[in-house]
Amino acid sequence: MFGYDFLGIHGEVKKCENALSEYESLYNKNINYILSGHKHHKAMIECGKNKASISFGSIIGGDDYAVRIRKMSSATSTIIGVTDNGITDEHIFYLD
Repeated sequence: MFGYDFLGIHGEVKKCENALSEYESLYNKNINYILSGHKHHKAMIECGKNKASISFGSIIGGDDYAVRIRKMSSATSTIIGVTDNGITDEHIFYLD
């Protein structure tokens, strides 16, 4: 999209920022942004110039499992805007 390469993964990796370079090696392809949702917490970690690991929150928020492991979060949804300058906008919607 606009010359940037995105990879969507579930996110069951220890550190998504490490996963970006690991998937680049695996696929022998440049990846600018890795998108994931497994952890149910919204986060963006910059991994270099126009490179980032983006974790999206859960529209459900906390559930019984989250309570058991003490990892509660707000129910959220996120929209990102992409231009030829990379990700330029991020809109977070809090649903609870």
